[in-house]
Amino acid sequence: MTEPSEPLRTSKEFHPNGGGVAEGGGSRLGVFARHWTPGETKTRLAASVGDGPAAAVARDMLMATLHRCSTIGAERFVAFTPPQAQPAFLEIAQEISGQWRCVAQPGGPLGDRMRRYLSGADAAEPGATILIGSDSPDLPLEALREALSWLACAGRRFVLGPASDGGYWLIGAKGELPPVFDDMPWGSARVYSLTVSRLIAAGWREGVDFRTVTPWYDIDRLDALNELRVRLCRSTGDGALSTLQEQLTAILGPPSASTI
Repeated sequence: MTEPSEPLRTSKEFHPNGGGVAEGGGSRLGVFARHWTPGETKTRLAASVGDGPAAAVARDMLMATLHRCSTIGAERFVAFTPPQAQPAFLEIAQEISGQWRCVAQPGGPLGDRMRRYLSGADAAEPGATILIGSDSPDLPLEALREALSWLACAGRRFVLGPASDGGYWLIGAKGELPPVFDDMPWGSARVYSLTVSRLIAAGWREGVDFRTVTPWYDIDRLDALNELRVRLCRSTGDGALSTLQEQLTAILGPPSASTI
């Protein structure tokens, strides 16, 4: 999802409203996000549209994700990198109608950062923890709620949302994890299948210990962004997605007739 940074911190100084967040019965929702610095984010998309437009798209997709997920009944975190971007993330958190706590991502490889966040090592109390990225702004909120609800039940330990590129758009856990992230070929089309095979090898049963939810998309390349723009043209009744559609048009121009 993003690059290494400093250890995760959850002190109140990182929360724009002093630390209070929505009640979620111990459940947590985290959004991993990299700062939208041109040339340092969405590099695969930037190869097609340029560094500046790609960075602007990244920021606007993050904003749409946070707006839409503000209705989720859980403690909500933006886990950001790099750590010096804290003021920028606090600023956008203040623009959102739901409360979000901004925390620096833990250091180390992606798998280590995900494991630490999902383990709840920095949480005040244990509970179901869901982690998503900011590359799926029109993600199905019902699938997100379903994942939290399913994981909250006794005996259930892991949930995955497969992504169309072979990774996952959502991952959730409760309790200790087997080493499913070790030596993972991140960015490849094997990430999801390897994760599932490692869970099974550890003795976890699909539908009992772990399950999947609705497959969705990650927006990393121009073709995926064009698919998103088609879906936005067809969506109705979601103010955050309508705003995102307008922002993408301002950045990239109207979608071509062939795209729509």
